[in-house]
Amino acid sequence: MEKRQRQTDTVRGRGPDDDTPMGADNNPKRESPFKSKFGEPKPKAQDSFTDTGSRIMKHSGGNFNYSYNGQTAFNGTAHIIGAAELGNNTNDYGQLPAVLAAVKRDVGTDPI
Repeated sequence: MEKRQRQTDTVRGRGPDDDTPMGADNNPKRESPFKSKFGEPKPKAQDSFTDTGSRIMKHSGGNFNYSYNGQTAFNGTAHIIGAAELGNNTNDYGQLPAVLAAVKRDVGTDPI
């Protein structure tokens, strides 16, 4: 979990030296602007020991389970699946370009 948290912190533009910010007098400030240290997961963070690639996702009915998020592209006329992608992002934001690239890779034509 620590490795994934370090990656998340790095993607968000945070580094290991950001835990002790410097003041105007070039001395370290007492308090960090962050709630946790770099790479330190939240106290209630959970991880699946049986399937480390899955993530906790909300399902219909309000319950949470370890899951994957699947995307498919298909031809509505011919009823043929052009591509299928599986990811562990909890939402679909940003998934369309990957699916369109998979269609081009698998089918050999640009879907747009």
